[in-house]
Amino acid sequence: MSSSDNRLNRLLTGKEGLKPTLLLFFAFCIVAISLIFFISSIGKPSIGVSLTRDSQGWLVSITDANGLANETGIKAGDRPIEINGQPAQVFLEKYEEVGLVLGRLIQKLTVVDNVGQTKTVVLEGTSPSWESIISRISRFAVSFIFWITAFFVFFKKPKSILSLLLILMGLSFGLVLSGNMASEVAIATAVWFEVTATAIAPWLLLHFFLALPQERVWARGNNLVYLIYLLPLIAAVLFPIVGYANGQPVPGFRSFRYALYASGFIAVICVAVVNYFRTDLTRTRQQMKIVLFGCLAALIPPLALYIIPSAIWGRAILPGEINILFVAFIPLAMGYAVVTKQLMDIDVIMRRSLIYGLVTIVMAAILSAGIFIAFAFRRTMGVPEEILIALILGGIATALFGPTKKGVENLIDRLFYKDRYDYKQIIQSLGISLNSAIGLTAVSRLVVGTVVNTLNLAGGCLFVRTQSGSFEVGAAQGSYIDPAQQRQLLELIPKRSRLVEFPNNAPSESPDAAFLVPLVVGEKEVGVLCLSRKKTRQDFSPDDLYLIQGIASAASMALHSVMLKRDVSIRATFVSVASHELRTPLTSIVGYADLLLQRDPPAATRKQWLKNILDNSQRVSDMVDDLLNVSRIQSGKTSIKLERVSLPGPLEETLSLSRETTNKHEFVVDIEPGLPYLSVDRNKFGEIIGNLLSNAIKYSPNGGLITLSARSEPAEHRVIVSVSDEGIGIAPEDRASLFTSFHRIQRPETKGIRGSGLGLYIAKEWTEAMGGNIWVESELNKGSTFFVAVPAKASSKVGQESRLPAE
Repeated sequence: MSSSDNRLNRLLTGKEGLKPTLLLFFAFCIVAISLIFFISSIGKPSIGVSLTRDSQGWLVSITDANGLANETGIKAGDRPIEINGQPAQVFLEKYEEVGLVLGRLIQKLTVVDNVGQTKTVVLEGTSPSWESIISRISRFAVSFIFWITAFFVFFKKPKSILSLLLILMGLSFGLVLSGNMASEVAIATAVWFEVTATAIAPWLLLHFFLALPQERVWARGNNLVYLIYLLPLIAAVLFPIVGYANGQPVPGFRSFRYALYASGFIAVICVAVVNYFRTDLTRTRQQMKIVLFGCLAALIPPLALYIIPSAIWGRAILPGEINILFVAFIPLAMGYAVVTKQLMDIDVIMRRSLIYGLVTIVMAAILSAGIFIAFAFRRTMGVPEEILIALILGGIATALFGPTKKGVENLIDRLFYKDRYDYKQIIQSLGISLNSAIGLTAVSRLVVGTVVNTLNLAGGCLFVRTQSGSFEVGAAQGSYIDPAQQRQLLELIPKRSRLVEFPNNAPSESPDAAFLVPLVVGEKEVGVLCLSRKKTRQDFSPDDLYLIQGIASAASMALHSVMLKRDVSIRATFVSVASHELRTPLTSIVGYADLLLQRDPPAATRKQWLKNILDNSQRVSDMVDDLLNVSRIQSGKTSIKLERVSLPGPLEETLSLSRETTNKHEFVVDIEPGLPYLSVDRNKFGEIIGNLLSNAIKYSPNGGLITLSARSEPAEHRVIVSVSDEGIGIAPEDRASLFTSFHRIQRPETKGIRGSGLGLYIAKEWTEAMGGNIWVESELNKGSTFFVAVPAKASSKVGQESRLPAE
């Protein structure tokens, strides 16, 4: 997390005095002010003119299309002769030096046109036109969409500075539109809000684009970036002092404000261009494409439906009052660029959308031609023929905009987007296969196999999140089958940042890795898909990224579904095992206690019964401890206290306890001298080794050697402790689920061996929580060896040989 994100987090958590309630209170106050301006102005008309002075005197320079003046027929170039009941020259005397009068000051206006005709418009007692009301409702709708988008993004990502900037932009945009509407109908206080919001908005947008690229840390963490707000704030403070006089803005100060706006937007364009062309991150480039797409969606419809038709034919296809609604695409695009982790390949979508749009137009033209032909022969038709033609046209429309259109689009995909079409089919097939896959292993193998084989990758590995929040290998293929490679990737996952997550490249973190693809459902990460480069060393195309994103989406849903089923199964098993494992010893305890109360047995018998009660009580205590440990692990509340530990200490304590439990086994100790200190939780590490020794004793019922070894791996900065036995061994089919909760080996040899199936699960979770890992090597009927690798202190050694005696 960047320093600015940390600063914002402190803001939101109240460590710097500003709590979320205060921040939201400010936002809701601004929204309330905007709503007041909207409501108070929506039913009021405006004159809708501006007067300027030329060499011949005053004239109407601008008329608002939705103003009363335009409805009356007043046009640009008309000369005012009376204003607010006064002769125009008298009213305009105090504005001679300024040379400008805005319509908000005018309540009644009489003008004369160039042919000598007079026209009068009066504000009092009139109502706004429907066009004016629709225009104001449209502006409110755009502001409302901006607010909703900004608040949604803010609540989704409250720790991101981009979310804060987006919500401030939404508030500013709403104030600009509502303040402008209110000032048009002479609500005086609205002018300052409008000017302030208009001055700050471009610089908020500039700050947004400066902070958008993930690699631009200085724009997120350097306080100097806030200097961009200095001039806008100065303009906002000076406006009521020197920028407003006689009920309207002063033209000189107005020019300064316009220059400020222009410089802000020019800076925004420059930064946006730099963001796109200078970034090395795919995600940043995709984010800029998303925003560009939103801007095009906001600009092209008004151009095509209003501005160009008005210029060519003098009449618009879509009323100007509606065109502002398209502006809503801009905040929607910005919000999507901030919130979404896996961005769609927008350039391909734009190209395909254009082609699909042309297909739709062609289909509509064909249907229109059919209707035209039908109308050409309408006079010779009777009612039955007209009904028949209507049914035929309906069938044609259904075919054109249904299967025919879909077939043409599929043909286009096959011809012009063949890779994309093939990949789409692969993703659909994978989705069907995943629905029938059972278990995390099957799902993981399907996902890794599909992406590696399709893209011809050197390797792929899927890490699945466990119940405790750590990661384990679900499946691996190619170069990532190597356990050493898997360990490197596993160490990389907790350290990764969004700078190296898909669609950004990951070689900066690991030369062999091409992408680290987070698999996310909602806000929960269920796994990470690690992909290597292609065997051919070719670059990944946009279609390849489309395939990876599609597979990641399908894999996320499949893993999430399997995990839900697993959790339900674990809960059921938990209740079943707990009740069984607790009931048996409790029954024994109650039985022997009842016998002691009802009888007076001999001393030897009494002692045996008391020993049985003690043994079973200890068994219940151990079971309860295991269940509590599992509960803490699954809820993420396991407490690990890392400390510097000298290895012979916990081994000596654990081994001495294990020797007391058996007289059939011979213990061999093989500890490398001069081992470094460990960085582990001493108590939990001792319990892990104790559990392995206990299992070695239980699963070698005929006795034999039990070997406790320890050796150092300096290159890996770790120490490996192993426990070997000569027992019944573990079959290959049992190894995959050996470290899962409640797993017991089901073989005739294990029927008499007690256990809850939790020990190895707890050992694995604790080992991984300490930064290590645990694994097993075994041969059926010949014994097993469990290995525990834990981090070592690189710069220190114990400096003594093993003190543990062999037996």
